[in-house]
Amino acid sequence: MASTIKLKRGSGAPTSGTLAAGEPALDLTNNKLYSSTDGTDVVEISPTIPFDGQFADGSVSAPSVTFSSDTNTGFYRIGADTLGLATNGTLRAKWDSSFSYYSAANTSATYKQYHTLGTFVVDVNVGQTPFSAYQFQYNSGAVGSIVVNTSSTAYNTSSDYRLKENIVPIENAVARIDNLNPVRFNFISDPSHIVDGFLAHEVTPVVPEAITGEKDAVDNEGNPVYQGIDQSKLVPLLVAAVQELSARVAALEAN
Repeated sequence: MASTIKLKRGSGAPTSGTLAAGEPALDLTNNKLYSSTDGTDVVEISPTIPFDGQFADGSVSAPSVTFSSDTNTGFYRIGADTLGLATNGTLRAKWDSSFSYYSAANTSATYKQYHTLGTFVVDVNVGQTPFSAYQFQYNSGAVGSIVVNTSSTAYNTSSDYRLKENIVPIENAVARIDNLNPVRFNFISDPSHIVDGFLAHEVTPVVPEAITGEKDAVDNEGNPVYQGIDQSKLVPLLVAAVQELSARVAALEAN
């Protein structure tokens, strides 16, 4: 590149290819500065605050917004109202005008959409079923998933026997069930909606793994940190209680 930089001035934005590499142009009508790094794409930089910039569309292998030491990683315009993110010259994600997003690693399989009302959609459209729409990991190990097929969705937690040890039957299930206190109530935020359920702190002594958080917990500013319950964790105890009662009924019938 030559050591002398030419400055062109005119009205309106210069078109692609009208500036040599490193050559700036000043639009006196709109007070905008333009430049080109490669002699083709033109970059616009506004000299006023707030600064705005217009970049060439770019491509997946040469995004228009990149980094000095990593020119194949950055953002580029895929098409009308569609923005792409590329790393190492490969499309990784893209967003469209409805703020729909999908991972480009498997674009036909992982589609996520955000609407103004908060609706969140995962649209799976692949040949294989069931398909894992989400996988949850802890320390790089899978601990759960959301799996969908053509007609239903399953919410899974890890349950493979190879992950478990010290396996023994559940005992005294009926006695433990008697210590649960199912109630009817409404949430303060929704007085007209009456539901069945439990009070989290009352379940803790019986099935502690079903409860998240501590009773009456607060944060550093004194705001409540509410407990939660995963009622599915009660199912093993309920099944064991039914089996105990079934065995008792069978014994009575045998006599």
